[in-house]
Amino acid sequence: MDLGSVIATRFEKGLNDFLLQRLTAVLLVSYTACIVGFFLVASPVDHAHLVEFFQSLPMQLFSSLAFLAVWSHGSIGLLIVGKDYIKPGAFGGASVWIAQIYEVGVQIVLLAYAVWGLAVIWDLA
Repeated sequence: MDLGSVIATRFEKGLNDFLLQRLTAVLLVSYTACIVGFFLVASPVDHAHLVEFFQSLPMQLFSSLAFLAVWSHGSIGLLIVGKDYIKPGAFGGASVWIAQIYEVGVQIVLLAYAVWGLAVIWDLA
């Protein structure tokens, strides 16, 4: 593989991550606006209204997308932060192991969050 291909591949992955970050951010802002709008429109909000709102199929689907967006957004963001601060040699010979443990830990925590959220949304918990 020549240097041009390596640079193009890394640029493409970086561009995909950048675009996915922006897409998930827009989705999360839309979800937040939807919930805020519900509270502004439904003046006497009680438990029955909340249950009806969040158990409607469109809201369950939108909430599922929001949980998956948080997983994706958090995964990309935290892995980039990890790569910025866990540099090869920064922690001696343990840098590679620390970076790998960090990456796996981030994925486990975010996956658990997404699975738990989806279980709650779809009443599987």
